[in-house]
Amino acid sequence: MILLNFICTVSAFLTGVSGRLFPRTLLTEWLDWFTGDVRLLRRLISELKLATTCHQHPFGADAEKFVEQIVYNTAYELGYRSFYGLYERWPENVVHQLVVNSFPIGAAHWDLVMASGYLDAHNLETEETIFLLSY
Repeated sequence: MILLNFICTVSAFLTGVSGRLFPRTLLTEWLDWFTGDVRLLRRLISELKLATTCHQHPFGADAEKFVEQIVYNTAYELGYRSFYGLYERWPENVVHQLVVNSFPIGAAHWDLVMASGYLDAHNLETEETIFLLSY
């Protein structure tokens, strides 16, 4: 987590500098996406650690539903972001290790929800393209 915080700080600084010096370049756009990826990974890891705590120490009847919702949202957001090139900027095994170390997950459910997030992003992009072409 400390390494992700450091990477986030450096990438946010570089994004700000490149945005001022070189606006509308591929480098600035790539750094902006990379910074968004790091922020997403930091947030998802902290949410999965919270889910692990709730899973290990059940606080009530709704704790299990809370854990399921966090895991679902995490998988969905990773799938959604993977449509926009998360695994092009981050190696897939690094993202997988970050997630698995944060929370022990069931592979079948996880893959299904990630596919759902990916398809939703694809469908949204397709609908926007069709709308722009017909307008």
